[in-house]
Amino acid sequence: MSGGPRIGLLADIQFGDLPDRGSCRFRSSLDRLSEAVEGLNRAGCDLVLQLGDLVEGHGDTEEGRSRTRGDLGQVLTVLERLEAPVEHLVGNHCLSLPRAELEDRLGLAAPWRALEVRGLRVLLLDSCWFSPLGRAAGDPIRAEAEAWLDAWRGRLPRALVWNGGFGPAQLAWLAQQVASASGPLLVASHHPVHPGSAREAFLAWDHEGALEAVAGCAARHRLAWVAGHDHRGGVWTEGPDSFRTVPGLVAGAAPGALAVSDLDGFSLLEWAWSE
Repeated sequence: MSGGPRIGLLADIQFGDLPDRGSCRFRSSLDRLSEAVEGLNRAGCDLVLQLGDLVEGHGDTEEGRSRTRGDLGQVLTVLERLEAPVEHLVGNHCLSLPRAELEDRLGLAAPWRALEVRGLRVLLLDSCWFSPLGRAAGDPIRAEAEAWLDAWRGRLPRALVWNGGFGPAQLAWLAQQVASASGPLLVASHHPVHPGSAREAFLAWDHEGALEAVAGCAARHRLAWVAGHDHRGGVWTEGPDSFRTVPGLVAGAAPGALAVSDLDGFSLLEWAWSE
């Protein structure tokens, strides 16, 4: 592997004190997370990205939120064992808690932000920003998101409350970041944006706008976009660009359901998937 930065990825831990449902194994997800943390530490990562849905959530009643807080505390305790710094993304299940509380627990400096990792530009997005989830009654974003859902529910497969969108301000910021980039970009969001990398019902509401914002990237440098949300995972490659959906830990994926990337600043992204 090259000498570029090494990024660890975790998606859809979705731990909960709940019986298994379908492919979701909520309680044992914490054990798989422990194995993932050990693997990431052995890999010597420069950064770990948690791609959203730390917990399953128990609803928005006070009792449900209390249980969700307990589950979240257990997950964060395991993640404290990571030797690399961790950056968190917001997932739809995490928004069983109020957004402000969640952002505080996760130490988010801003809902979307950029950072440098050994010369690699990393853009962290919030695909749950345009959503009613986690927002109080009377919040204008909640009202606008509910109106969007009412208009498109039954007409678009992705028009489901457990999806979400970026919104115009965030997409404008993303386009500016792409335009000013001087090298490869790693972009991360909870919801996938490329139809080839995930099932249509799991895509971000405004995924077309996200793809438009990064459309010019390949002309000057390479782009890798990573996401979670669709537990079965997926990949789509277009020329130098790669769109990957990381399999969900809650679905019993291999320890970590993790990918460790080693990216040379000016060459192809290479992936070593945990077995």
